[in-house]
Amino acid sequence: MHKLFAWNLAKTASRGAQAANQYGSSSIQGRRPSQEDRFFATDLLPGKRGCSFYAVYDGHGGDRAATYATDSMHKHFVKSSGYKANDIAKALQEAFHATELEFLNIAGREGLRDGTTAVCAVLQTEGTETTLTIAHVGDSRGVLCRAGFAVAVTEDHKPDHPAEKARIEALGGFVSFIGCWRAMGILAMSRAIGDLFLKPYVSAEPEIKSLALDAKEDEFLVIASDGVFDVFDNDQVVQIVRSAPSPEQGAHLLTSSAFAAGSLDNVTAVVVALRGYKAGAEPFVPSPREEVRLRLGPVGMALRGCAPEEPSWVNSLDWLHKTALCA
Repeated sequence: MHKLFAWNLAKTASRGAQAANQYGSSSIQGRRPSQEDRFFATDLLPGKRGCSFYAVYDGHGGDRAATYATDSMHKHFVKSSGYKANDIAKALQEAFHATELEFLNIAGREGLRDGTTAVCAVLQTEGTETTLTIAHVGDSRGVLCRAGFAVAVTEDHKPDHPAEKARIEALGGFVSFIGCWRAMGILAMSRAIGDLFLKPYVSAEPEIKSLALDAKEDEFLVIASDGVFDVFDNDQVVQIVRSAPSPEQGAHLLTSSAFAAGSLDNVTAVVVALRGYKAGAEPFVPSPREEVRLRLGPVGMALRGCAPEEPSWVNSLDWLHKTALCA
């Protein structure tokens, strides 16, 4: 336990016991004064066989938008006309729109400034075919492990992205650099649910992608808040989860490792095993420089001037495993 920081640990590990997809989840408050991350997972949606729903929400300005989305998004999804018509992409779009509209009405009545990212993944299996449909706003991210390699299935919605910047400016808004690129000089993302006082510049229109999964090569899906990706890239996330003996231990190892590597944010991850899942498939073998970065964290790296190449004195994966167990 790191006594230097107030670490109020609130983690959850779970697994779908009766479904085709096992999953694990873990969420820690980390070094933040409050926990604004939320997640939702179910492998048995009503009215359809072989349809599961997983989501991560990363709140900002408070936890109320994230909490509302956690309680409401999947309900709007199953009530949507798209769901009834077996159009999953349309169902997700309708669910995002309904969740946004309802929360903005609440925010208007109560003067709330809360907002949240959202990354929602739906897996639908029909016979031997499985399709992943993923919708997101903000910088929570989805990563697929395919034959041991990371495949990005979302792209962060950042204000400096050319298309996002053009959209904001076309509406009469602006993007400025204040520590990082910010929409209207405030928010470090260009899309989110909520953020009433930043509408219409911060959009809740989800980006949606569908892809057929390969039963042999597609091993698992990770959806996570940016507390993970502040310290790990997609390849590292896949390597860490791939080294774990189960999805739930993979989720726990990932969040604990992100904290140990210096993440300053709430950290949340959901790991979903797919048909090609291989438990503990391969150890994570970082470069000497990467071992140093994981050992010191971002603050230590900055103090060392980004740390020159040097021999490692720590086996990084072993260290991360031990740190996770100590948590």
